[in-house]
Amino acid sequence: MDGAYARRDPERTRAEERAPPESRDGGVEPSPREVTAALDDADCRAMLAALEEAKTARELREECDVPSSTAYRKLDRLSDAGLVTERVTLDDGYQQVTRYVRAFDAVRLSADADGFSVDIEVREQAVTDRPVGPHSPTDP
Repeated sequence: MDGAYARRDPERTRAEERAPPESRDGGVEPSPREVTAALDDADCRAMLAALEEAKTARELREECDVPSSTAYRKLDRLSDAGLVTERVTLDDGYQQVTRYVRAFDAVRLSADADGFSVDIEVREQAVTDRPVGPHSPTDP
């Protein structure tokens, strides 16, 4: 267990102790532990490799040959680590469809006197609010 969480503070709840720090833009910044754990997982790496373009959980499940429950668990892990983002669009029947997008171009892990830090180089596609899918205005 790292030094930040080694001693329990009775004034803080368990959820507060596990809450990652906020990033410079006010979002939640993943911990180095979350990122390295996700990248150490073979199924997570396979899903990241498959995300050259936005895909549904079902498409990822089939392509990576994992059970449905595993696919969703791994996608949650990748999302918590800041490595994938979700895009919700409408299909031809106007039903919501969630597609997953790889959120980074590069991940850097650094060590210094204060411990480890992670720098995630965010993909332009992942930060735009541009819809992805059959009913997005940018699709042909």
